[in-house]
Amino acid sequence: MNLADGKILWTAKVGPTWEDEYGGPRGTPTVDGDRLYALGTEGDLVCLETATGKEVWRKNLARDFGGRVMSVWKWAESPLVDGDRLIVTPGVSAATLVALDKKTGKEIWRAATPALGEKGKDGAGGRGQALPAGAGQPLRLRPAAGVGLVVPHLAGEGTGASGVLE
Repeated sequence: MNLADGKILWTAKVGPTWEDEYGGPRGTPTVDGDRLYALGTEGDLVCLETATGKEVWRKNLARDFGGRVMSVWKWAESPLVDGDRLIVTPGVSAATLVALDKKTGKEIWRAATPALGEKGKDGAGGRGQALPAGAGQPLRLRPAAGVGLVVPHLAGEGTGASGVLE
């Protein structure tokens, strides 16, 4: 959108239109420099040029990572940029989180849901941790390596994810 006059500059199709009483996508796009990352409700993840809307690369969380959603909200997250990585939550224990090269879409790592330690923690601490809440359970990890640190179990259903970097 042109900020000066409000005119639409370009549009891009992320995935199928989700039709329900609320309509539309569940997450907001993430902008990082000259790239925009968006995730549709059916797991379609796209990287677009911000100036033109031209598609740079595309993935699908279900097809490419075996992902699945566990609620009526479908995929509902904003992709998280961390340095050269784009982090998303496919939503299965073998790929709770996936880091992609934000420029190419190439997979860097997958983080499986780790087992809890003896006391529910593994002594991890410090900085450089992402804290998404997907599939009903928060997960703490080191984004540079895709190493899961703590996953306390929470009751209830949920598919949304939001990231916080410390």
